[in-house]
This record gives sequence, C-alpha cells and structure tokens, in this order.
Amino acid sequence: MQPFMQIMKDDPTRIRILQNPIEHYAEGNVKLRVLTGILKGQEGYVIRIARDRKLVMKIGDMVVAVGGIYKEEFEEVKSMMDADCGDHNDPDRNRITLHH
Repeated sequence: MQPFMQIMKDDPTRIRILQNPIEHYAEGNVKLRVLTGILKGQEGYVIRIARDRKLVMKIGDMVVAVGGIYKEEFEEVKSMMDADCGDHNDPDRNRITLHH
C-alpha cells in the first residue's frame, strides 16, 4: 500500500482505478513481481491499457493499473507446484525486462 500512496502523491496520473475484478486481468497472463523502483516487491499482471503497459494489481478492495513501469525489471511469480523447478542459484532465472 505504501508504494501506491507514494505514487498517488507524486504523480496521480500514473494510477487508473479499474472496474473489473483482478481475475479478469489474470486470465491468460503471467503473474509478475517487480524487482526495481518504487513498486519493488509488488505483484500483478502487466497489461496494455491505452497504448501503455501497466501493472494491474489488487490493493485492498480495488483493482488498479499503474503506468510508467517500462524501466522496471520483473520476475515471474512461481506457483508452489513450480517452486522445485530450475536452478535456484541463477539470480536471473525468472527475470523479465520490458522493452518499448
């Protein structure tokens, strides 16, 4: 909640309140965790809205889209079933970088 409040204070134009439940945005998309920037640690789905990539996440009872995330790095959030897969010593094993 703290990063969301900081963005609302600094640049509220980055925030868009969405009407659909989070499940609407989750369908067919990979859940990601932000690794850099003010949103570090937040989880959600990267969705294109109004020609911009936004992180869609649930905050309390609201679903919000946060823009201006194109410089951030992400990693895929693995489910408990996937947790035993891959090389745990590789720090970049699930890292994702967005490009314009």
